[in-house]
This record gives sequence, structure tokens and C-alpha cells, in this order.
Amino acid sequence: KHSNATTMSIVELKLRERLLKEKMTMIDSKVSKCTDLISQRRAAKAKISPKTTSLAKPSSQTNRKTKVASEPQLNFPPLTKAASITKDIGRLREKHLLHSLQEATKMEEENMRRPPPGPGKAGAYKRGKIPETLFPIRHARSELPCSIEHVSYGLQLSWVCPLNVLDYEHYLPMFVDGLLCPNHPFDFMARQGCHELLEEARGSPDRVLPCLPRIIPLLRIALTTKHPTIVIAGLQFLRELANCDPEVGIALVPYYRQVLGILNLFVSKRQNLGDVFDYSQNKETMANIGSSVLDSLEMLERTGGEKAFSHIKYMVPTYQSCL
Repeated sequence: KHSNATTMSIVELKLRERLLKEKMTMIDSKVSKCTDLISQRRAAKAKISPKTTSLAKPSSQTNRKTKVASEPQLNFPPLTKAASITKDIGRLREKHLLHSLQEATKMEEENMRRPPPGPGKAGAYKRGKIPETLFPIRHARSELPCSIEHVSYGLQLSWVCPLNVLDYEHYLPMFVDGLLCPNHPFDFMARQGCHELLEEARGSPDRVLPCLPRIIPLLRIALTTKHPTIVIAGLQFLRELANCDPEVGIALVPYYRQVLGILNLFVSKRQNLGDVFDYSQNKETMANIGSSVLDSLEMLERTGGEKAFSHIKYMVPTYQSCL
């Protein structure tokens, strides 16, 4: 690496020398042109001066003497001064070149002494790009079976038909896909719709079990974005899905490897406040996302049956059983 750096610095110095030489040639040409113009003007003035004196009207000698005395005499410097100016410019150029070369060598020595830069941050917690979803387009086409209703205590969803009549295989993945929308009102509609659909499906696992192969990939995409609101919404949906029915909790065990690998990043991301009270502990935020991840893992262990702990421990080695 050091040899490559030295070769690059030598090439840069050579390029700088070329540029400086080109600038010197340009300056020399300009100086020569200026000296030629000055000499031409002096020669022209020297030719014009005797003619003007001969064209003057013959008058008395006293008038001529007074006119000659009154005319200002132009004393031009000799041509030798132009040569001295060029010499001074050449000396200044040489000094500038030496100074620039010395500074370049100093900078190279300092760079050689400095340690090489590190690899930088890995970006494990860096927010990913949120993929585009069809949920806003479906809302614009009025394909959703619900709409927002403003109530005195906030917002709620008004459904077109009873929830037990809806086709869960079609509408539940549609609302899970809407969890990727961070903007209002799509975020509220998607989360509230998932919550109400799962609440209605309690005691009837036949509605939710056929949807699992389509729901889990969408949930994985939502968690991999690492966006705070989307990750928290995905964890809340995962807890509600596992607690929906005992059969659904057991059926989620083969899908642990698709979801829990991402949760392993956030298990240890918690705040140690000591004796301070955290009054916002009920509000799930990215600062306390470790506690919500732990709650979801405990919920999966309670509802997943006998083999749930072994599968969770395989993906999250720091997890301890809650049973």
C-alpha cells in the first residue's frame, strides 16, 4: 500500500511540474509580446516627433524656444529594464516551484506517518430502503373493504360487511403488505385492519392457517427495513398472530428461521436507566425495541409448543426460557 501511495505521489508531482512549465511558457510569451509592443510604440513616437517640429509654422526663435520648453518631455526607460523584469519573473517562478515541491513532500511524509484508515461502520442497524407496496393504490381504487371513520375518541375502521364473511386468504395478506407504509392514513388502516381481522379469527384457525405462506415473507420484508415504526408494527402483528389461536402458534414454528434471524439484532438494544423511571415504557419506541423483541419471543415460546424453545435458541442464542 505504501509503495502504491509513493508511486501515485510521484505521478502527481510530475503532472504538477508539467502544468507549471506550461504556465511559465504562457507567461514568457505574454512578457515577450508586451516588450515588443512597448518597443514598437517607442519607435513610432520617435519617428513622429521630428515631423511635428518640422510642420510647425515658421515664427520667431523665441516662440519656438518657449514652445519646446512648454512641451512635456517624455523620458522612457531603456529596453534593458524589460529584460530585468523577465529575470525577476523567472526567479519568482523558481521560488514558487521550489516552495510547492517542498509542501508536497511534507504532505507525503505526513501521509506516510499516519496509520491507514479503518474499515468504518458495518451498518447493521442502518435503515434499509422501504420497498413500494400496492396498499395505497388499492386504497385509491377502493379495493379495501373498509374506510376510516372519525369518532369522538379518535379514528376507527368501518367495514363494508361483517368480518366473518371476508375472504382471509385475499384480504389478510393485503393488510400485512400495508404495514410497509409509514405515511398516514395507510399505516393506521393496515395496523388496525390486521388487528381486527386477527381478533375476529380467534377460535377459528382455518381462516388464518392458509394465509401463513403468504404472510411470513411480507412480515420478513417489513422487519428487514429496520425502520422504527415498521419494525414495531411487525412485532405487534407477530405477537397477535401467535396469540390468535393455539394451532396457529404451533404452525408458526417452521417459520421461525425466516423471522427470528432479524430479531437477533435487536434483542440487546435496550436502555439501562438504573433507578430512573421510564414513563414511556408502554409506548414502544426504537430505543426500547429490545424489550418488545423479548416480549414477542416469550409469546412465541408460550404458544409454540414443546419444540418452540429449541428453535428460538437456535436463532437467538442469548435467549433464556420464560417457562
